[in-house]
Amino acid sequence: MLCGSFDASPVSISPAHQTTPNNLSPLISVEFDTFMDTTAGVITVTGDMGTNLSYDLSTSPTEVTWSNADKTMTIDTGSPFPAGETITVSWTGLRDVLCGNLATPPAWTVYMPTPSCTPGTNGTVGTTQTRVATSTGSLTEYYVAADADANGWVYVGGTSTLKRVPKAGGAVEDVYALAGLSTSNVGYDLVVAGTSVFTLDTATGTTGRLYRITSNGGATWNVQDFASFATTPGDDMRGMTYYDGRIYMVTHEGTSTADTEIWSVDANPATVPTPATLEGSVSGERYCSGIAADDNYFYLTCATGDRVVRVSRTTFMSELLASTQYLTTTSTQVHVDDVDADGSADVLYFHSYYEDAWYICDPGGTPYVDELASFGTSTSNYGMGFDPVAKALWFFDDDTNELVRFD
Repeated sequence: MLCGSFDASPVSISPAHQTTPNNLSPLISVEFDTFMDTTAGVITVTGDMGTNLSYDLSTSPTEVTWSNADKTMTIDTGSPFPAGETITVSWTGLRDVLCGNLATPPAWTVYMPTPSCTPGTNGTVGTTQTRVATSTGSLTEYYVAADADANGWVYVGGTSTLKRVPKAGGAVEDVYALAGLSTSNVGYDLVVAGTSVFTLDTATGTTGRLYRITSNGGATWNVQDFASFATTPGDDMRGMTYYDGRIYMVTHEGTSTADTEIWSVDANPATVPTPATLEGSVSGERYCSGIAADDNYFYLTCATGDRVVRVSRTTFMSELLASTQYLTTTSTQVHVDDVDADGSADVLYFHSYYEDAWYICDPGGTPYVDELASFGTSTSNYGMGFDPVAKALWFFDDDTNELVRFD
């Protein structure tokens, strides 16, 4: 190496120069082509709306971390930038370890987005939290689902239990017992479609995957094996959704050489079981356990890479919407809200492994991602139900055995 002419050059920067990230709190990172001195230099982040941040590496600021054998520097500012602000990242005095030569900062301007939706306004779920005491006892909630009745029910269950709680609180019904269910009838998701309730088991054959357990809102219970598959899907199924008269299901594929599959059935067929249709296959996405839909896209939550993606209904190619939240391989529910009923999702709601809710504005266009609300810091949070009529999200707090509602 000729140290006299060597410049410790950036290989990549993120967010890229003259781009707009999908949130107001992007991590700022730069990868260099050599090992850097982590104790020398000052990084500045300034903006045209008042941002003025400075990080002196000699003081070991907690906002700055190093990885990749001290080739990659990452800055977490800890607070969002103002919407619409133009920020500039630069530095002085950064140098490599081997030669001690200074690294030349690149042109680096980033445009902060202006969100197209705001929680609690124009039909978007807000941050007001309400807790509803229950007598469910301790249970692991792999799914939570709400019906569309203001005086209706919230369903909470897992692989060996299913209960429903009045939205206003009151006596809990043990659906698992009332419907005569077994572990072969329930799994990792439940969908309410009008007055019908569907459960999804983890069976791997051509039957015994999707069940309708009532068609009259639970006035009576009747367990029906609802779907038949002409060919065996590639894996078990952990996520489903109801959209425009059909139930859509996604396989929980974890094999790198196999594609994730999306199947559907008519939600109101003349007879059951009804034939399932393979809508298409998605390559490159793994351990997907949540699915939502609009006229143009399917939206999947996939644990490998912590990816929330949109999948074209035409090409079945996937595009990344978010990847900064920890998604589990177990179950991550996701919901679409088409506020103006034009067939395109205006807001997408999903949750992480923790006790929180996230939203994505304009998921079919230019997405904006942010945290909506949190009800704790515990892990093992799996279920999240959405009531599109009341504009409310429902969770089950398995620490307190309460329902948690945000609206």
